[in-house]
Amino acid sequence: MILPSDHFVYPESVFAEEIGKIARTAKVFGNRLVLLGVKPDRPEQDYGWIQTGREQEERLWEVTGFREKPASNQARSFLRGGHLWNTMVMAATGQTLWRLGRSFFPRMMEKFTVLRGSLEAIYHGTPKADRRPIQDDGTDTHRGCYSHLFLVERVYADMTPADFSTEFLQRASQQMLAYEMDDRVLWSDWGRPERVCESLRLIGKTSRFCQALAICQPAASGGRG
Repeated sequence: MILPSDHFVYPESVFAEEIGKIARTAKVFGNRLVLLGVKPDRPEQDYGWIQTGREQEERLWEVTGFREKPASNQARSFLRGGHLWNTMVMAATGQTLWRLGRSFFPRMMEKFTVLRGSLEAIYHGTPKADRRPIQDDGTDTHRGCYSHLFLVERVYADMTPADFSTEFLQRASQQMLAYEMDDRVLWSDWGRPERVCESLRLIGKTSRFCQALAICQPAASGGRG
């Protein structure tokens, strides 16, 4: 499971049920990545959109494309077409993520292959008595976990950055499924302060934060995001 850290969901219990459903779906469709989508109520340009195709079963759609922060005319077209907002909540098996990573980022995955060996060494365990600090240059005259942690740092320090939305999701869209979230769940990406206040207003809460910003006003859209 991959879950963003800056999103709001309510009620949490229903959202947790939906998480369980997409996890089970990813297990059934072992070669697919399953995205959790939200039915939109406006042509939002700040969100990613999942372009849906054929409905495989109730609330489960094939994915024909993915667009991050579309232009205004595209967002309006997506809204009319019944496509979904992408929550960036997703489920997939480790094998599926590894396979897609090798397809799109082969040089990066070579580094992860090295890293995996290091993590496996940590997982299988070096006795605590053997854990001795490494030298400043990263060498280790005694086998221990500190050397593996140094390797983790080195692998990430030398890794070329990549954008997960545009360089991974858009390219992998044909290997995805989209699960439409239960409309009882209020979801919002809290990337903007006004969205925080709108979410609180919709669940009947107030905040000094919103009062201070003077932005806690009912939105014309009555939106979900």
